[in-house]
Amino acid sequence: MPKRALGICMAGLLSVAVPLLRAQTAAVPTTYSAVEVNSMMGTPVTMHIYRDGSKAVIEKQSGDTLVRAIYDLDAHTNVSWDLKKPQAGCGASKFSGDWGDPFASADLTEELKKEHAKQTGTETVNGFVTNVIETDGTGTSKLKAKAWIDQKYGFLVKVSLDGVNPIIELKSVTFAPPPSGMFRIPAFCKATASAAAATPAATGTPATPGVSADNKRFAAEVGGKPEDFVAAAAGPGSKESCSVAFRVVQAGTMTPITSNLEIVVDRKPDFEHPSPCKDAMTSSNYHTYTGAGCTLQDVTPQYKNGVVKLDAVPESMNLSVIFQPDGAQSGALIYRQCSGPVTTLFLVMKDPKNVSAGTDWVFVKSGKYAATK
Repeated sequence: MPKRALGICMAGLLSVAVPLLRAQTAAVPTTYSAVEVNSMMGTPVTMHIYRDGSKAVIEKQSGDTLVRAIYDLDAHTNVSWDLKKPQAGCGASKFSGDWGDPFASADLTEELKKEHAKQTGTETVNGFVTNVIETDGTGTSKLKAKAWIDQKYGFLVKVSLDGVNPIIELKSVTFAPPPSGMFRIPAFCKATASAAAATPAATGTPATPGVSADNKRFAAEVGGKPEDFVAAAAGPGSKESCSVAFRVVQAGTMTPITSNLEIVVDRKPDFEHPSPCKDAMTSSNYHTYTGAGCTLQDVTPQYKNGVVKLDAVPESMNLSVIFQPDGAQSGALIYRQCSGPVTTLFLVMKDPKNVSAGTDWVFVKSGKYAATK
């Protein structure tokens, strides 16, 4: 997903402002080019978003990387690579739900009413005529937020929390069709794209019996036999209960990645109603999530010697690893696959310095990396 994993706590609050004005909005465009600045992870990231019907592209600059991701909205697949380092290869996956559409907020529910939201005025921001919506901090999430909502289409133009600088700001939109070349998958990514298209989506449908292309890739990355592994993001989850030993490692060498990362888990994921949390950075540089109904937990302090044990994991959970200092992340809805009282879960990274090079979430059923206790 393109948003910070697990929503984080403010996403649900901010993204549902639009329904208060839904009756006034026009049909949402499906052809456009947009520029958005996203500061949800601290450092502002400029995103160029292009869409033409069922095809979309997001380009994101982060440090010395410039990642382009192409989305097939009908097939629910995406392919991504670093335009500055194409030799690093491609990543591909299936997705469901929001892919990063700046107009998606126009279709969400009326939960902001729980936040005691009120329209406090109108303003023109970056050329958009907007209604200003504010919450006073007395609602469910206890957050004070201000959102500028486009009057015509109902999308979020700008959002700020507690009066600080905007965390989301739409700088511009044009509605002419983007250049067709934007949606062309390069030759060196086509094999990766085909493999992703052939992979069952994580929708609760069991994977096809037999040795899949994914399992062969897992075996090549981790070492072992294809039957030793199962994709962690493919449901349904097993009915057996277990704990999970979670590790972040480099593909091939299996070197543990132990520094400059944050691990956040949501044991009760609800994509329609994101967890209403407040978060604060502690002196140990990890987050503490609080608030009534908050289900997020930063488990980084328990990540010792390259492993964190997650006890009694639910049938599905949201798990995200955020890498510092640039805020790059890999997150997934994980479906529990228990092979014993404790089961190993890997986040396998092709390049620890470049998340966009590709990651895999893999449960280990057997073999040398299977948990023994």
